[in-house]
Amino acid sequence: MRGLIATIAEAGAAATEKGPDLLVLGADGVLSRHDGDRLGKVERRVRVTGLAAGDRLVGMDVRPATGGVYAICVKGQLYTVDASSGKPWPWARLSRPPARPWAWT
Repeated sequence: MRGLIATIAEAGAAATEKGPDLLVLGADGVLSRHDGDRLGKVERRVRVTGLAAGDRLVGMDVRPATGGVYAICVKGQLYTVDASSGKPWPWARLSRPPARPWAWT
C-alpha cells in the first residue's frame, strides 16, 4: 500500500504469548499500534507532531534491543519517537538528504 510504513514493535514473543504488535506510520503522520494477534484491531493512534517546518516522515523502524522507535524525515533528520505520545526528538541528521526521498513513500 502506498503511503504506509509498518514495522514489528516487539521482538521474540514466545509461542504461548501474545504475538508481536505492529506499528504503522500513515502518510498523514499518524502512528498506529495494531494487536499482534488481530492486526485489524488498532490499540492506539497518535499523530507525530513537532517536526521541523516543512518536513515529513518517510521511514520508520524499531530497535529490537530497546524497543526504541526511529523515524527519518524527507530532509534527512533522524528522530526517536515516543510511540505513546507521538512526540519526536531529534537524534541525528544525515550529512546529505536523500537524493530521491519520494522513492521512500
